[in-house]
Amino acid sequence: MKTRGHPHTNPFRLKLATFATGLAVGSFLIGALSLPFFFANNSVKAGVEIKPQAAKPSAAGGADPDDFIEGNYWALIIGINKYPTMDKDKQLEAARKDAEAVSKLLVDRYGFSKERMVELYDEQASRKGVIRAFSSLKRRLTDKDSLFIYYAGHGEYEKSATAKSEKEKVDGMGYWIPSDAELDDPASYIFNSQVRDYLANIPARHIYAVVDSCFSGSLMGRTRQLGLSRSAVKELYQQPSRWILASGGLYPVPDAADKAKQGHSTFAWHFMKILRQNTNPYLLAKDIAEPIAIRVSNEVKDQLPRSAPVMAAGDEGGQFVFRLKREFLKGPGDAAPPPGDLTALEKQLEEAEKAVKKQQEEFEKKKQAMIARLKQLEEEKKRREVDEEKQLAAAVKEAEEKIQREAKEREERLKAEAERLKKSEEERLASARKFEQEQKEREQKAKEAELARQKLEEDRKAEADRIAALKKETEERARQAELARKKAEEERKAEEARLAAALKKREEEEKARLVAEQKKMEELRKKQEAEKDAARLAELKRQEEEARKAEAARRKAEEEQIAEQKRQAEEKERQRVAELKRQEEEHKAEEKRLAELKRQEEEKERQRQAELKRQEEERKRLETEMKAAREREEKRLAEMTKKQQEEERRLAEERRLADEKRKAEEKRLVEEKTKAEAERLAASKRQDEAARKAEEERLSTLAREAEEQKRKLAEAKKKAEEAQKAAEQAAKSSAPPSEAPKSGSEPIVEATLRPFQAPKSKDLATLITVPAGEFVMGSKAGDGQPDETPQRAVFVDAFTIDKYEVTVEQYAAYLKKSGAEPPDFWERVNQKEDGSRPVVGVDWLDAKDFCEYFGKQLPTEAQWEKAARGTDGRKYPWGNDDPGPLFANFASGVSFSYSKSLAAVGSYESGKSPYGVYDMVGNVWEWVLDNYDKAYYQVAPPKNPAGPASGDYKVIRGGSWSKRPAVARSAGRMYLAPNTRSNSLGFRCVGEAK
Repeated sequence: MKTRGHPHTNPFRLKLATFATGLAVGSFLIGALSLPFFFANNSVKAGVEIKPQAAKPSAAGGADPDDFIEGNYWALIIGINKYPTMDKDKQLEAARKDAEAVSKLLVDRYGFSKERMVELYDEQASRKGVIRAFSSLKRRLTDKDSLFIYYAGHGEYEKSATAKSEKEKVDGMGYWIPSDAELDDPASYIFNSQVRDYLANIPARHIYAVVDSCFSGSLMGRTRQLGLSRSAVKELYQQPSRWILASGGLYPVPDAADKAKQGHSTFAWHFMKILRQNTNPYLLAKDIAEPIAIRVSNEVKDQLPRSAPVMAAGDEGGQFVFRLKREFLKGPGDAAPPPGDLTALEKQLEEAEKAVKKQQEEFEKKKQAMIARLKQLEEEKKRREVDEEKQLAAAVKEAEEKIQREAKEREERLKAEAERLKKSEEERLASARKFEQEQKEREQKAKEAELARQKLEEDRKAEADRIAALKKETEERARQAELARKKAEEERKAEEARLAAALKKREEEEKARLVAEQKKMEELRKKQEAEKDAARLAELKRQEEEARKAEAARRKAEEEQIAEQKRQAEEKERQRVAELKRQEEEHKAEEKRLAELKRQEEEKERQRQAELKRQEEERKRLETEMKAAREREEKRLAEMTKKQQEEERRLAEERRLADEKRKAEEKRLVEEKTKAEAERLAASKRQDEAARKAEEERLSTLAREAEEQKRKLAEAKKKAEEAQKAAEQAAKSSAPPSEAPKSGSEPIVEATLRPFQAPKSKDLATLITVPAGEFVMGSKAGDGQPDETPQRAVFVDAFTIDKYEVTVEQYAAYLKKSGAEPPDFWERVNQKEDGSRPVVGVDWLDAKDFCEYFGKQLPTEAQWEKAARGTDGRKYPWGNDDPGPLFANFASGVSFSYSKSLAAVGSYESGKSPYGVYDMVGNVWEWVLDNYDKAYYQVAPPKNPAGPASGDYKVIRGGSWSKRPAVARSAGRMYLAPNTRSNSLGFRCVGEAK
């Protein structure tokens, strides 16, 4: 673009300079001259635009008294943190917060209106939602409006297959990724080409898009250089522009939320900081490019924001202009030169031009440094790409090896685990077999002990016989000592063999007994294993351990007893040998030895009896413990069975109660339906009776009026006859006879009563006139919500209001005429069957556009409430009776369909307002014009209140089909964001009274 000439050589500028005497110059003038080259130190730029002396107030509260800005400022704000179809590591941190903060900054500092701001956050920013927003803006904007777009979310880019240089990479395919996009599915993305088409076709003068996402540079064309004179601002504004500021080029950018930057991304933080620190009346879009590039690249490695016009979107060299609110302008630090002091002004102009030239030189140097740095970054990027490819190949190879190793290790682990399980099972089976064997051994030993006891008893008797024989053979033994010794030795060996045989037999008997016991234990064990009860297994193991310990103790005792028996046998043999010696040495001591032997035998018998008794007690103790264990197990199984039966009874009781509750609910619903039907029939009957009585009274009145009419006619006829006679008698009179008076009565048109029918399309445009006057608005403290107080008298001028809510049929005709986008849930509409039902799925702007298309507007809260409740302060449009099925459409269910959820407009004759307006409560919520403020009633004017001047939410009135009538009173209020669309939300319009 060519730069402008010096003001002294331009007659037009000299002419403008003559009118500049009343303006503040100083720092304000020099600051206003600067064009968009912000350096790292935010130094002031030079440039001049001289305004006429006469100042005109700005209607929009803009920056300049002689404001050249035309049209309205619109904004589309998109911030997406949550992507439900993507993994956790794909979710963003700062995108939504950045978008919300930018929206607030534009409203607070640059005068954007919330009503002209479309905000889509997270799930609202679906592909359908974004496309609808672009389509809506395309329909609503004019060629004088300016549109600002902010997108913060995921982006994607595919390089062109034919790209041979970095400059040709922009020919690739770029995408915005909406919240409902599927990962790696471009069909669910928004193509940059679609965005570019909308930017080209939206009929705005300027569009400035700030895109904070990966690969956001793919929308750009070639950067152009602009002039530096402030006088070019107005000319730049006149030319259309399509400009983009991207957080990076064709590469990913970080989204990390920086705590030092209040949780914003670095790019968003510096973008907002530049807008926040600006104090000049006008800020061009390109003013932001260089300072944000320097600041972000200094803080974030390899991220360089870029700014350029959008390719093939209709850019003609203009610039988007941010207009600062008056209260944020610079203070009058430098006074303007006195009127007529052109010399001082010219000096200032020359100084400004010198400063411009100097700054151009500095900028050129910095530009060259920036180009060199960009080249260096590109080279570093190439090197990094090569290194990354090598690293990626190595990583892939390493990953494949790792996967193979892990697969091998996993197979080995599985094999080891299988072996461990097999070994564990073998150990368990071995332990079970060992336990069975020990049980068998215990049973066998018990039997052997019993046989040993019997054998010992027999031995005792045999020993007694033997001792008697020994007494008789004392002399023979003395002679045959040697033979006796040998015989004793043989008897000792025989005794040992006998004891061994007896012990073996006793062990076999014990084993047999334990086999039977083991069978019982095995059955119990199998039953316990079938139940898979960990507690039972633990108890069984504990019992087995105790049994093993007891058996070990018993075996130890038996071994000790056998050892004692052997010791005693050895002692006996020793005693026998000693006795034989004593017999040989002292025959006289034989009787004494025999006595001692008898005593020893008795002691031995006593010990044997004691041992047998101990063994019998041990056996009984083991049987008692086994019996107790079986009883405990049977008790536990019985308790489990009882608990299971109780649980089954409890579940059966719960099912029974649920069935009873369901039947009771069905019965209640049937009764309510029957009651409602009875009430409806009763009301219908009352209405019919009232109509019949009214008709009888009307007919009676008509009969009386007819009789009165006949009487009057007879009197008139009589008077006419008398007048005729008087005229005939006055034959000499020249005056013509007087005419008979006419009857003053007109025909009476009888009214007819008809049953209710849904209004036809030609009747839907019917308007109800609400006369001017006061009415009671709001609720008393305690009667409603806090935001409905205080209750007060409000005066409203006369107006007209739609008799019915806007219907599907009306909205379909509007769509056909205007080309507007269909509302939500439109795909569920059967226009033939649902034409008389209210339209839903419209946001506040949709409703406002519909009304304005037909020369009307949305009602204010005051207009709506007066039309609903009249002037007598009634609680509901029909009076003070509680809501019922005869008055309105409430609580029709939670699953939406046009035919089941919505009633045809005008269906509730008994629920109309005092002015004859239908469905003011129930059916659908209705948008009204006012912004929402919970404290507005406390400061609202008493005449024609129009709501707060600004606000983030809009008021809705009247309740809907989906809820019970909690706030669905004439004074009840609710609020929603202007871009909300719901299946329970509609509207109606108001107009001027004629």
